[in-house]
Amino acid sequence: SGLVITIQNAPADEEEGGYLSTIFDDDLRYVVNELFGAGAHGISINGNRVTPTTAIRNVGDEIQMDTKIIRLPYEIKVIGDPNVLESAMKLRGFEEYFAIVNKKIIMKKLDKIVIPAYDGKGMIRYMKPVKEGS
Repeated sequence: SGLVITIQNAPADEEEGGYLSTIFDDDLRYVVNELFGAGAHGISINGNRVTPTTAIRNVGDEIQMDTKIIRLPYEIKVIGDPNVLESAMKLRGFEEYFAIVNKKIIMKKLDKIVIPAYDGKGMIRYMKPVKEGS
């Protein structure tokens, strides 16, 4: 079981005229960190598995997860107790924050959720430790 969180542009009639209209890498990292802190067992964003070494960062005007560009709408699938995960998101005020940046967050609890396995890409293959004195 788990939770599907969708972050998308707010409909024109719901826009609050916020001072920002962009979601940054920090925003997605805060969401991911909060979900793991609330007991998430696995997370994916737009079909890309989040691992302990996943880099979520701004590159120009876009956000990349490792080397893959992700764009709105962001679909975050989370495996874990959906009630606890949803409560954590609400307690931290993510709905209000995303409303300020003219985005809408939708949370949907599911009895069965599947996220992709880690594909192994991005692993360090050729780096070796340097021996002392070398």
